[in-house]
Amino acid sequence: MVASVSALYSAGQAASYYEADDYYAEGGLAPSEWFGEAAQALGLSGEVDREQFAALLEGKIAGQQLGTTREGKVEHRPGWDITFSAPKSVSIMAEVAGDKRLIAAHGAAVKVALAHIEKHMAATRIRDGGEVRREATGNLAIATFRHATSRAQDPQLHTHAVVINASRDKDGTWRSLEPRAFYQLQKEIGAIYRQELAHGVARLGYRIEPGKDAMFEIAGVPNKVIDALSQRTAAIDARLARRGTSREEASAAEKQIAALDTREAKTHADHRALRADWRATADAMGFDRAGRDRLIAEAQGRVRDLDASSPELLARQAVAFAAAKLSEREAVFAASTLAREAGDFAFGKVGHGAITAAIAAAEERGELVTRSFLDRRGAEFSGFTTPQAIETERTVLR
Repeated sequence: MVASVSALYSAGQAASYYEADDYYAEGGLAPSEWFGEAAQALGLSGEVDREQFAALLEGKIAGQQLGTTREGKVEHRPGWDITFSAPKSVSIMAEVAGDKRLIAAHGAAVKVALAHIEKHMAATRIRDGGEVRREATGNLAIATFRHATSRAQDPQLHTHAVVINASRDKDGTWRSLEPRAFYQLQKEIGAIYRQELAHGVARLGYRIEPGKDAMFEIAGVPNKVIDALSQRTAAIDARLARRGTSREEASAAEKQIAALDTREAKTHADHRALRADWRATADAMGFDRAGRDRLIAEAQGRVRDLDASSPELLARQAVAFAAAKLSEREAVFAASTLAREAGDFAFGKVGHGAITAAIAAAEERGELVTRSFLDRRGAEFSGFTTPQAIETERTVLR
């Protein structure tokens, strides 16, 4: 799964799991960084401090204790792990071939996806008398940890984004999060990450091969090499097959169950030895050092010839297409869904920033009209409608 969401149940276990991992840094801790407006409000930036991280997971926020006290014991969910995994060919070119530019592209795409989550999905529950309502907060504290290998010891560039269970409401009060949107919009989170990563990879000069649901691989990385270095994927696919389904047909919940069922115990191996093994495997499959270096050199040469024209026109076309598509099904649609659909239309050609700017410009021109979007459970999100939809509604009312 390109983006997975799972709840954390133990603050102590989570702190140990993420901080003590030396998958990526040889002999050291995984590269980490704080992200989000709530993190800034708490004075958190740069590398993640182990003790601060553990305290926040326990619900100790700005001098107060979040959670519910029952029989003298505090009950508080630590947070949620949203994991972003790069396509296998990207991991191979970054970790086996050694093009570290791809690691930076992955990191940038993760931040774009996290900003999308913070803007559209951060919320808390407010109790007003006997009524409980969802209130958008727009701020999160997220600790990110970048790793380079899967549990099966394959090359797998991925980032764990640990969302702390705390956010400030409009009055500045710290509250626990309402996480339903993280699960409901899991596919959307993955799509935003993939769209931004595809654009970043293309800007580095690589040719991309788009697949279903905004999936992609780097052209030129042999499929047999991808398969040989995908033991974890093979194990999950086998488990899904035994359940009578496949990766394409299974639901997100079914995929997550299969991933948990096949999860191996985490082990620590020397990264230099792993990289040597990966390169030996690639060599044996005909993708030797000369072939890997040639693919990098071709990409670097292609950067000089990239079209330097403005992405504004394509982004505008993408937003118009997405709005028309969504308004065919419903009069009001979520702003985050509009961004995802537009990104799919312009996949690999424009970044999420250009899409966001085009949405704002369309709103200024009156091509999009701000409305509240209610999901099937009645939760309120920011959304849009179109002048055409408004006129259709007026016609029906008349």
